[in-house]
Amino acid sequence: VRVSLIILGAEDTPYGSELKMLAVRLGVSDAVEWRPFVSGPELIDEFFRADGYISMGRDENFCIAAAEALCLGMPVVCSDTVGIGEVVDRYEMGQVCSLNPMDAAVAVQAVMKLNQSNRQQIKEQARRLFNKKSIAEKFLEEVSGI
Repeated sequence: VRVSLIILGAEDTPYGSELKMLAVRLGVSDAVEWRPFVSGPELIDEFFRADGYISMGRDENFCIAAAEALCLGMPVVCSDTVGIGEVVDRYEMGQVCSLNPMDAAVAVQAVMKLNQSNRQQIKEQARRLFNKKSIAEKFLEEVSGI
């Protein structure tokens, strides 16, 4: 499966420059498209054009963008250092892998094989988990013992 990667928001940042150099060094720069930061309807449009969402942060607390992607029916690939990985794994809404590039590649390949039915299930499950009422109830559960 041929995969291309769209990176949003890092286009003109020091981190983006570092990623561009890494893509060149790895020989994959022709498969990477760099786009500026977008929000609102433009961000939703980007989500709808994508086949999946990837979050390979070294130390990311939860990753709201991944939750947003899940609520739109996009499977997520994330590293085991991203907080939402536990949810992605438990509810089979994508793949969780190590930060090793080969592990990430295997995870992306698995997500690319998901069909429309899987994506509908992801969307329904995410919307059950991340609606206002569920979030409020979970918060109250967590703080009730304090």
